[in-house]
Amino acid sequence: MLFAAGGVAMEGWFSRGGLRWVKPVYVLLLLVSGAIGAPMAVPVLSPETYIRYSQLLHFTPPPIEMEKLGPLPQFYADMFGWQEMAVEVARIYNSLPPEVSPKTAILADTYGQAAAIDLFGPKYGLPQSISPHQSYFLWGPRDYQDESVIAVV
Repeated sequence: MLFAAGGVAMEGWFSRGGLRWVKPVYVLLLLVSGAIGAPMAVPVLSPETYIRYSQLLHFTPPPIEMEKLGPLPQFYADMFGWQEMAVEVARIYNSLPPEVSPKTAILADTYGQAAAIDLFGPKYGLPQSISPHQSYFLWGPRDYQDESVIAVV
């Protein structure tokens, strides 16, 4: 309701006789500020360019997850390392004795880790993961009987 009221108020202000020039200036200001701020909200730059850009603007991304933040915000950082993590989990899983691996659950700390195991894992022989995080919590322990667990933290 406040956006609608503000829009009505601004339209009235912009349509006054001598202030018609304000509307294009305001639109230009919105476009410029949106272009400057877009890389801070959406991954439109390469990671290297983003780091240089955020340093130039003295911008430090706010933490949106519980993990320690590096030079990239979470939406960039979450693009890297997933397949390598799945390969490492597969190395551990495939080194288990043949009678143990079918009874082994892969317990991921976060939904991102669990999703990476579910996405990359099948080509490495991994079963679906379980996790207490986000909607993975709703799927429960699947068919695992808690005999053996590989914890991904």
